[in-house]
Amino acid sequence: MVLHHFAQEDYHNGVRVILANQGYAPIDILKYYYGEDITLVEDAEVADARESYPGQPLRLGDNSLEVKGMQVRLNRISKNYPSIPKIAFPDGYFDVITEDAVKEFQRIFNLTADGIIGKATWYKIIRIYNAVKKLSELDAEGISLAFIKEQYTGTLRNGDTGPGVEMIQYYLRFIGTFNDFIPAVTIDGVFGDATENSVRSFQQAYGLEQTGVVNEETWNRLYSTYFSILDGLPPDFKGENFVPFGGTVLYRGASGDAVRTLQNNLAEIATVYTDIPKVSVTGYFGPETEQAVIAYQKLFGLAPRGTVGPITWDSIASLYSDIVNGNLKSPGQFPGYVLSEE
Repeated sequence: MVLHHFAQEDYHNGVRVILANQGYAPIDILKYYYGEDITLVEDAEVADARESYPGQPLRLGDNSLEVKGMQVRLNRISKNYPSIPKIAFPDGYFDVITEDAVKEFQRIFNLTADGIIGKATWYKIIRIYNAVKKLSELDAEGISLAFIKEQYTGTLRNGDTGPGVEMIQYYLRFIGTFNDFIPAVTIDGVFGDATENSVRSFQQAYGLEQTGVVNEETWNRLYSTYFSILDGLPPDFKGENFVPFGGTVLYRGASGDAVRTLQNNLAEIATVYTDIPKVSVTGYFGPETEQAVIAYQKLFGLAPRGTVGPITWDSIASLYSDIVNGNLKSPGQFPGYVLSEE
């Protein structure tokens, strides 16, 4: 599957080069692939990203959720750049060790090494953090395709909403990481024009009738493609303590390995984000787990439903991976604290 994608990508890249050499403008190349019904919107208002700059620099002595988020990210980045010292206690307090980590990050990436997280450093940290995470966190849980097929409940099309749409968008976004023919979609649970376009592109790429509607055939191909990609990933992309969403929404009363994984992740996250109540790893989704999920969703701006669909799962699993991998110290790396000599 992955090799097929690379061959397809080389083909499309070659066509783009040929068209460019023939004098095609970028808009003309887009129309070549996607038809005439394309409009470029200029000077459009861009909505603020959820992880946007807080409006003022973070510096020594500050104490906030924003500082904690930066500490977790710097620890995760330090796995790939071990000269950045570990921040042993990412508790939201901007201490001297955090300042040292910021200075080393700035030195590596040619920023002014003042130890202050201004706008340039803020966005550079987020950009590098996203880069080191992009493929390294993909890991397969070994879920059977037969189980995933059981999740199909009916045809989904433009205008539909709900968890089923969220799952489609989640897997389209994942597959689109490896196949740039499939445009990215926002995981919002709303089947709009962008999701329909992504579905059509997926259907075209994988030999299905291009209806933009997710019937059972498209549903099954979507999930079989997802797991085929996971199975085809080289070992270097695995083992980052990240388990992808298993295809079914978890809520009070659920039980099994997926619930156990969720509880384990939440318990680890609660050691850093103490606003989240700790949970016992029992494999049963009871009121304790539900309250922890709601607290997590409120803290990170998700709909506080107390249920765990692909958006909440991905967010929890990703943060868990950041915390666990961020705590792993490379040989010779400064651990972020000084041992007492008493």
